[in-house]
Amino acid sequence: EDGVARVASLGDSRALLGSLDGGSSLAAEQLSDDHTPADYEEYKRCKASGARIMTMPQLRGLEPWADSWEKDRGSDDDAEEKLRIFARDRDMPGCTLTRGFGDSMAKSLGMIATPEMKTVPLTAADRYIILATDG
Repeated sequence: EDGVARVASLGDSRALLGSLDGGSSLAAEQLSDDHTPADYEEYKRCKASGARIMTMPQLRGLEPWADSWEKDRGSDDDAEEKLRIFARDRDMPGCTLTRGFGDSMAKSLGMIATPEMKTVPLTAADRYIILATDG
């Protein structure tokens, strides 16, 4: 029977929906998004709280830093190239996430613990919901 799934996520936790693709194979649909400075709205909130946002090579002076979301995008595929949030006056905390729990310094730089909420319609083809985290 059709219904809905309510998904609440923050940080880099992942929710996936496994559904039949019309045959006997499963297809995966991403139900959650990472909350990182690579997302413009997340970037703006952290910048407004006083964060410096840059990659590790930019922090080390190995690459230029433009202090601009359009120019300092980084790469989510390489840990060194991910955008991170830092205090203006020190090279901490270096978080790659903009939503999470328990980091008081990151909280002062715009990190929030408010989850993103989604309601996803379910159909008879949907078989699994996978919830995953590395923490």
